Amino acid sequence: THCLTTAAGAPVARFSTVAGERGAADAERDIRRLFSYGDAARRLGVNHQHIPVNAPR
Repeated sequence: THCLTTAAGAPVARFSTVAGERGAADAERDIRRLFSYGDAARRLGVNHQHIPVNAPR
């Protein structure tokens, strides 16, 4: 997106790199995790236990 790159296309850090604080990679991972849980729930649905890989042995 526009806020993540410069005009030349080089990545720009969105967060400061103060020692002891989490960086951009951690924040981006957390955001992806929030979306992935909801996405998985929508894809698998209420009958997720009937999918062979999720079924109890």
